[in-house]
Amino acid sequence: MEKAAKVMPINELIAQTDKQMIAVGYSRKTMVAFREVWNVLKKYASERKEVYLTSELGTTMLKERYGFDIYEPNLNSYKKLMRRSVMLLLEFQLTGNIARRMLKQEHSFPKKYAEIGERFMRHLADNIGLAVGSLRNNHIILEKFFEFAVYHGVESPQDIAVPLSMPM
Repeated sequence: MEKAAKVMPINELIAQTDKQMIAVGYSRKTMVAFREVWNVLKKYASERKEVYLTSELGTTMLKERYGFDIYEPNLNSYKKLMRRSVMLLLEFQLTGNIARRMLKQEHSFPKKYAEIGERFMRHLADNIGLAVGSLRNNHIILEKFFEFAVYHGVESPQDIAVPLSMPM
C-alpha cells in the first residue's frame, strides 16, 4: 500500500526531510550541501509567494538560479547535487521516506592490501566516527590507491615510501 503524499509548507518539508536524511545516515558534509540549495529554494519560493513545493517550482528554480534543466544529461557533480537536493524533497513529499542510494558495485581491497585496508577502515569507523557515506567514499579512494600501487609493482604496504622532497 502506497503512502499518501505529505503536503506541507516548504519550510516544514525541508525540516522533515532533513531529519529523515540524518536518521538514515547522510553525512554532515552532505547535509551542508543540501541545506545550501534548500535555502536558495526557500528564498526563491518566498519571492514568488509559493508556500508548497511542486516539481515545476523546483525545476524553474534550478533553471533560473543555477542555469540548467533538471533533465539535462552530463551534469557536473555540483549540479547533480543541486538536482538531487530538489528531488529528495519531492521524494519525501510524495512517499514520506528517503531511500538511500545503493552502491553500484561491491568494493574490496586488492588481496595484498586487504588486511591493512580493513584495519584502517575500522579505525575510521571506531575512532573517527565517520558517517556511512563518508566511510564508503574513503573505502573507494583507498581501494583505488591500492590498485594504483599494485599496478605500479608495489607488492606490499611496507614498500610504499614517501619522498622527502617532491620535484615541482
